[in-house]
Amino acid sequence: MKLYHGSTVTVIRKILIGCLCLLAAPFAAAHHNPAIVRDAVLSAEADTLRPAEADTLSTAEADSIALEIATGGKRWNVKGEEIIPSTSSAKDDHLSWVKRVNFGIKGGFTASLFRIPHFRVNGVKIGEEQNSYKIGYFGAFFMRINFRKHYLQPEISYNVNRCDINFNKPLPEGSPEGTEAQQASIHSTLHSIDFPFFYGYNLIKTGPYSLSVFAGPKLRFILPHASEVTFENFDQENIRESLQRVNVAAAFGVSVTISKIFFDFRYDIGLHNLSRHITYAVPADNGTPEAEEAGKGMHFHRHDNVLSFSLGVFF
Repeated sequence: MKLYHGSTVTVIRKILIGCLCLLAAPFAAAHHNPAIVRDAVLSAEADTLRPAEADTLSTAEADSIALEIATGGKRWNVKGEEIIPSTSSAKDDHLSWVKRVNFGIKGGFTASLFRIPHFRVNGVKIGEEQNSYKIGYFGAFFMRINFRKHYLQPEISYNVNRCDINFNKPLPEGSPEGTEAQQASIHSTLHSIDFPFFYGYNLIKTGPYSLSVFAGPKLRFILPHASEVTFENFDQENIRESLQRVNVAAAFGVSVTISKIFFDFRYDIGLHNLSRHITYAVPADNGTPEAEEAGKGMHFHRHDNVLSFSLGVFF
């Protein structure tokens, strides 16, 4: 604003008005009465502006003026509120959108693959089983704790994984040459609650964009009553598989973040056998005694590996 150069009396008057503002601001702040500071602003502006400009200064305009006066190391505005200086540096301004702790949700699709190190039917080892992928799904809630380029991320998720196993049944002893083997299959739909815990490192972190890798353990609780395993075209009847309710997996993956949206690609490796034991009944007309001989019957061990893709958002 332009100062009006008047007489010595005008200069003295300005000094007195300035002192009045110094005295009025702390009093107004203590009593939360911005009108006191506003009146001081009106008086000071009326004397420092040219006469023609002072007449056009409205009360509303005076209310919008932030009168910041140093009093005992504190600063006050026209609303009587203390102004606390910002301590953030310009260097960190581009990371101001990043919170120390983030919460979020994500959901996606899964594809399961069973590794079967031990599979015998009627005492014959099955070594040419085939996995048929089926699409599963999951939803998760997570918390991310950020440490510059590092982060920790615990999660809780509900998962539904599906997979089919197909194989050719071993031929009975004494089968004629050229007899074609029949195919049998196992259909699995596993429901579980998972608790992954990841350590992540941001390879690229520029503003709202980042590319990170992560890895960690996953604790898994299978829900047997919600899960379903069916055996099709087996010689045995009423086959029931008892599943390990608690097992552990190792997981690793890569994540791409754009502002509050991110994409995850992850691969889980099962570390435990999912199958505790299998019970079944033997038909009376197949010539096999009710009590199976040692090494005969069905023996089934499997580990599940899961490839997943997810889309998520930070809160």
